[in-house]
Amino acid sequence: RGKAFFTSDLYSLGVTCLYLLTQVSPFDLFDPGEDAWIWRQYLANNAVSEETGKILDQLIENATNRRYQTAVEVLTQLNPEAASKLTIPQTITKAIKPAANPNLPPQSTHNWQCIHTLTGHKNLISSVAFSPNGEVIASGSDDKTIKLWQVQDGQEIVTLAGHTNSVHTVVFSPDGKILASSSHDKKIKFWRMKDGQEIRTLAGHGNSVYGLVFSPDGETVASSSWDKTIKLWRVKDGQEIRTFSGHSNLVYCVAFSPDGETLASSSWDRTIKIWRVKDGKLIRTLTGHTDCVRCVAFSPNGEFLASGSHDNTIKIWWVKDWQEILTIAGHSWYVDSIAFSPDGEVIASSSNQTIKIWRVKNGQELCNILGHTNSVYSVNFSPEGEFLASGSSDKTIKIWQNMMFV
Repeated sequence: RGKAFFTSDLYSLGVTCLYLLTQVSPFDLFDPGEDAWIWRQYLANNAVSEETGKILDQLIENATNRRYQTAVEVLTQLNPEAASKLTIPQTITKAIKPAANPNLPPQSTHNWQCIHTLTGHKNLISSVAFSPNGEVIASGSDDKTIKLWQVQDGQEIVTLAGHTNSVHTVVFSPDGKILASSSHDKKIKFWRMKDGQEIRTLAGHGNSVYGLVFSPDGETVASSSWDKTIKLWRVKDGQEIRTFSGHSNLVYCVAFSPDGETLASSSWDRTIKIWRVKDGKLIRTLTGHTDCVRCVAFSPNGEFLASGSHDNTIKIWWVKDWQEILTIAGHSWYVDSIAFSPDGEVIASSSNQTIKIWRVKNGQELCNILGHTNSVYSVNFSPEGEFLASGSSDKTIKIWQNMMFV
């Protein structure tokens, strides 16, 4: 049907088994009039037990959500004792598959409670970020300032002022020594965390700077702008290394792959572009969203890319071949931000006043978080996954705690 899932391999295995058992072409083993497999009619003297027959039938189920979803499930049916001793590769156990019912009730392991509401900004908060040690939250606001807050008690530490227009994104360096910020004043600023002093200002974009991200090694930072470009900068001296051009409209967000070799960018032009960092070559353009793509994020293991769009959906793409493998359609308004949990098992997303938690492997909604009184523009997990921070146009930041950690 032109669209492959992980369960497609199991389907192929099942059909291959039928061919080996019957020596009859699979095209003759399916009756389109009955919409059913008729392989048992061709077994001749090659008997198959009822239990094995049921396993084969489930392997070749027409509906993907009724098939076995992983090889482990099949092995468990065949030999539970042997299957329990297997060491299964991560790529199998975390396989993405379509949800049988994406609207199943939230599970108790994802019960998030608000423990702090941080107030002090005079305008909407567009970005929140946790420090690598999880002790500090940074927030960027339309009031032109950045604030640092203690996670433990929600107290404000310091206000950083220097931008002459709205601050759009704040992000910590991997070692936590530098905070970077991007602004509608067309500038990027580096701040020293130990004393809050401004270290450097990067100027080079011709319009507002939206996206900002450090490379995994902390040596470079990438920025995206309304000028339709992405720029790569050297952190130690602020020198511009390279400009990536190809989008036809403003570029909202940029994300490095965990190995630092690939850069993803999302744009108002409804596309996601994948770039090779070392030479700026465009690798792939991903299409499928029907409105501007607001945000992108790589999974921690680098296997998947997630994107959020003003078409109200989240899409999951398989990095190996950049194919779309799942669309999550549960929000009723624009998706403004997304974030993978540190273990890569779930995604948090914000839309309007709502935050939702989704299971990555099947798009199941696990939790619906309410509490903000206006649009939520940014969500981020703490490094250990215990906390979630959200920034809103209601001028507050909220810190949510997963009650399974309590």
